[in-house]
Order: sequence, then structure tokens, then C-alpha cells
Amino acid sequence: MKKIGKLKEYFVPDDKNQLRPYLLRKKTVILVFLVVSLVELLFILSIFNIIPFSKFLATIFPNVLVDLTNTARQEHSLHILKPNFLLEQAAQLKANDMAQKGYFSHNSPEGITPWHWFDEVGYPYTYAGENLAVNFSDSGVLHQAWLDSPSHKANIVNANFTEIGIGTATGMHKGKEAVFVVQLFGRQGSVAPIAIIEPEEIKPGVLEEESIVLGETTQDNSFISIQRSGEDVVVETDYDFKAYSSLWSRIFSSPERIISYILFFFVIIMGLAILFEIVTKVKIHFPSLIVNGLFVIVVIAGDLFFNDWVIQIIGQVI
Repeated sequence: MKKIGKLKEYFVPDDKNQLRPYLLRKKTVILVFLVVSLVELLFILSIFNIIPFSKFLATIFPNVLVDLTNTARQEHSLHILKPNFLLEQAAQLKANDMAQKGYFSHNSPEGITPWHWFDEVGYPYTYAGENLAVNFSDSGVLHQAWLDSPSHKANIVNANFTEIGIGTATGMHKGKEAVFVVQLFGRQGSVAPIAIIEPEEIKPGVLEEESIVLGETTQDNSFISIQRSGEDVVVETDYDFKAYSSLWSRIFSSPERIISYILFFFVIIMGLAILFEIVTKVKIHFPSLIVNGLFVIVVIAGDLFFNDWVIQIIGQVI
């Protein structure tokens, strides 16, 4: 009861706090402002890769991307993709190759194509696709960037694919440390002599602020997917979504969401303090306390708006 009484003094004006709730006092408001500013600064530094979040949290989680991909497929009434160990190996080999050699392309500097990595691990495919990304620190933002690109989304919601594999590796991109992400799609089959349909021209897509997704297609030359003749292996497809990632990995895979939760927490507690200050019947109210609380809320609202604006710029495909 004593703890509840003490907590009440932070929100509700009464004689014990001299009708001035602790949360709305100038010292507390300054402290909250400094904490919010520090959190916002760390977020901005991570977004612009000055202090990569990967130093503290592994924010690009393959299992989370698998879940996000399957959620998108379910929204289009498609069967979910099942993680395949060989595809994961192939994706990891490609990610490692880009990170080690410092390139970002479907074809390596030596001219090695994406399909080399499928064959390298012995994955027999009749349908295959690849999406690439670099310089992202948020799984949700990365996934949305792929969805915002019609060509990359076409891979994600391609009904021919039945399996998926994702690999990540950290390396240098344009002089900065960045995470390379490789998303491979496939459908196994009994392969006949290869008849690959190659795109005539490669037109990489680029995200502003150096966050990039990339691909080519046999239809519009903006993402890669190929088909080769042969008989598809009959596989059981599942329409029931089962999460492959843990709750904690889903939470920590999105720094933007974490920051938003922290900022919303401060908005809620300051909002409650203002509400109690207004509705509680006391001898005298202090308008300056309400102004203090509103100041913090306005600052946080500005941070949330700015963060969303920055994310939209980074995630915009051109």
C-alpha cells in the first residue's frame, strides 16, 4: 500500500506532493526530455549507420523474415513457404560471398550467377528466385521495402515457390559496415536439361539513404526468377501459418518498433499525469504543470513523426 501511495504522488495532486505531481514538475520533465532525446539520438545514429544496431542487437533475423513473408502470402491466399536447409545454405554462401568481396549484385565480380549457389549445395529446382538487400537494420522495414517494390513482391507472392531460405552476413558496403541479406525461393523438381530464361537487361532497384533491394525478372527486368524444364516434385503445401520465430526475436528484430514503444510509454504516463491534474478536485491547480507535460508529449510526437518520415525515405524504392 505504501508503494501505491508513493506512486500516486507522481500522478495525482494531493497534500503529500503539495498539489504538484512529481511527474509534472520541472526537474522530472527535464529528466524525461533528456532520456527521450538520448533514445531518439541512438535511433537516428543507428538509422544512418553511424552506430549500427547490429553492434548491440542482431536485428535482421532470417526466421522473422520467413514469418513476414508467409504472412504476406497468406494475405494473398497462398500456401506458406517452408524453410529448406539447402536453400538456407545457398543463401548464406551468397551473403558471405558479397560480404567478403564487398559487392552487391546478383552476379559476382567473377560473373557467378545466383543459380550457382543453388547448384553448389545440390538444390534441384524447377523454379528459383532471389531477392537481395543491404544496409538495413530493421527486419520489418526491410520486408516492407521488398513489398513496396512490385517486382520483389512478385517473388514473395509467387505461387510456384514452395520453399525459402534466408542468409545474412556483415561486411563493408560503400565504406560502411552493413548487413547483406539474401532471400532465396525455390521449388524442387526432377530437372531436365537446363533451359534458363535470362533477362535481357539488368536494372537494379535502389533505395534512398543507401538502403538497397535488388533483383531482376524474366518479365520486367527488375528482379530475378527463373524456370527450367523438368517435373516438379509433388510437395504438401500448408495454408496454416506457424511462426518460425520466437516472440523475443520478433520484438528485437525491429528497432523502430522498440523505440516507438518506449516513446509511447512516456506519452501514456505524462498523459495520465495531465489527466489527473485536470480532473482531480483540489484547492488550486498549477497550469504550468500541464504545460510541462504537454511539452514532453509534443516533443515525443515530433520524434515519432520524424522517425516515420525517415523510415519512409529509407524504405522508398526508386
